[in-house]
Amino acid sequence: MYWSHNGEDGAIMIGGTGSCGIYIQGSEQFVVGGREFPISDQGGGAVMGLRLIQQVLLSVDGIVPKTELAQHVLNHFDNNVDAIVDWSKTAIPKDYGQFSPAIFEYANLGDSLAMEMLKQTANDIEMFLIALNRKGATRICLMGSIAERIKAWLSPPVQSWIVEPQFDAIEGAIMFAGKPEHNLY
Repeated sequence: MYWSHNGEDGAIMIGGTGSCGIYIQGSEQFVVGGREFPISDQGGGAVMGLRLIQQVLLSVDGIVPKTELAQHVLNHFDNNVDAIVDWSKTAIPKDYGQFSPAIFEYANLGDSLAMEMLKQTANDIEMFLIALNRKGATRICLMGSIAERIKAWLSPPVQSWIVEPQFDAIEGAIMFAGKPEHNLY
C-alpha cells in the first residue's frame, strides 16, 4: 500500500479472490470489508463465483434463463447438478473464484448472466470505494485481478477517484524497508 501513493495519504481497493479496501491518512488506517468468504469479500472472485453457481442452479430449475455462461459452468461439472452440490460442500474461495475469468469473457460476448454478475460486482466494489471516500480518500488504486478489470463497470463519479499506483510492490518494499521506523537494527 505504501508504494501506491509514494508514501502519501491514499487508498487501495483489492479485488482478487477476496476483497478489502484500505485507506491510510497520516498515522490512521481505515479498513472496509475483507472479513473473509462467504460472509464478506463482496467484490471478490469468490463471492462472484458463489453467486454464479447459485444462478446456474436457478437456471437448471427453470427459474432464470440458461445463458451460455451458465452452460459453460454446467459443462465444467459434466452437466451434473449433484456434482455441483457435492463440490460445494468442500469448495474454498479459490474454487469459486476460478469462474471469474469466464464471467469477464462471457460479459464481453454479451451474455446477460455474465453482465449481471459484473454489474453486481461493480456495485459491491463501488460500495467499498464510497465508504473509503467518506473516510476522506480521493485517490484510490485498484489492485487485484477483479478490481483492475472492473473500472469500466463503475459509475463515472467513482471512476474519477481511481488512480494508477505510482510504484509497483517491489519498489514499495524497498521504500518501506528504507524508512527508519521500519529498520530492525
